[in-house]
Amino acid sequence: MVTALLVGLVVGFVLAIPPGPLAIACISQALAGQARESVALALSASAMDIGYALLAAFASSALVGALRGLVTDNAWSLLAFQGGCIVVLVVLGLRYCRPTGGGRTSPAGSAGPHA
Repeated sequence: MVTALLVGLVVGFVLAIPPGPLAIACISQALAGQARESVALALSASAMDIGYALLAAFASSALVGALRGLVTDNAWSLLAFQGGCIVVLVVLGLRYCRPTGGGRTSPAGSAGPHA
């Protein structure tokens, strides 16, 4: 049972690594025997991610604070704000449900590389 728990932890940790250029760089450095550089790269990337998350949190709270008075003091602006949110969500939902352009052909006159 302990073995299954350890295997599950290791597999879960490995599968939680997001694929991308930084992950590939960290893995390639670690496989090349440069473990310290790989750890330094991973820590610096996580520090930048934390910085981006904090920036987004502070910016969104400032935006909400600035719009709170405008939206709550006037009923028409509240209605317009809610209507705008509904429109954005419906448009995003329709774009998500629309099939991708896998079957599209190139326009006439613009031959692709396989023409």
